[in-house]
Amino acid sequence: MKAAEAHCGARWLIKVDVQNFFESVSEIAAYRAFRSLGYQALVSFELARLCTRLGHNTPRRGHAQWLHKKAAVAYKISKYNHSMGRMGHLPQGAPTSPMLANLAMRAADTEFDNLARIDGMTYTRYADDLVFSTCDSGFTRDKAAAIVGSVYRILGKYGFSPNVAKTEIVPPRARKIVLGLLVDEPSPRLPREFKEKMRMHLYYLHKDGIGPARHATKRGFISVAGMRNVLYGLAAFATQIEPTYGASLRQDLDAIPWPT
Repeated sequence: MKAAEAHCGARWLIKVDVQNFFESVSEIAAYRAFRSLGYQALVSFELARLCTRLGHNTPRRGHAQWLHKKAAVAYKISKYNHSMGRMGHLPQGAPTSPMLANLAMRAADTEFDNLARIDGMTYTRYADDLVFSTCDSGFTRDKAAAIVGSVYRILGKYGFSPNVAKTEIVPPRARKIVLGLLVDEPSPRLPREFKEKMRMHLYYLHKDGIGPARHATKRGFISVAGMRNVLYGLAAFATQIEPTYGASLRQDLDAIPWPT
């Protein structure tokens, strides 16, 4: 929520998505992250190995962050000997990946923050979502395009690639959404689509002849319990953004005759 709140009331937004974010963080970057936290070299090496999976040789892995320095002698433990092109990367979905990726991005974040400050902008990053914003009435689309070009260059410098199809320049008077939240007003709000989706779920959950079991099947949930957990999770999320609305969602969900 804080990452979205920082951009509330902005006139312009620039949004850049990092392509294959976790897979772009190499085993070497993970090792350096552990070393930066004070772990000794061997411990850092072992932890980096535990937190990464082997990747395949691809053209974009020609960047320096993927290259091992050739050891002077072979390690006695054969698994420690690397073959070129077989470098580990952070796996998507692992609980350790977000923090290690953030540590690996610290230098890039510093450059992004400096870039934003030069142009009087605000910068935030949540995982692979980079957002720049400004309230400057003199800001132009040409300036925005220049910022995008600089962001692309910084990403490339650190071995990351932008998802060009998801890059957005959002001008004044256009609808502004950051991390799924509306930031047109002084505080973040839930978008209309979220509320319509929740209204749909509640309608069918309460409707005679449908109810939780049939609705869960129709919506593709494996079980009623799974659907129930998802909906209560969404209600908890809504409570963080709009407490009154979130509380009413919770009351509606509590009133549903969930099967035991």
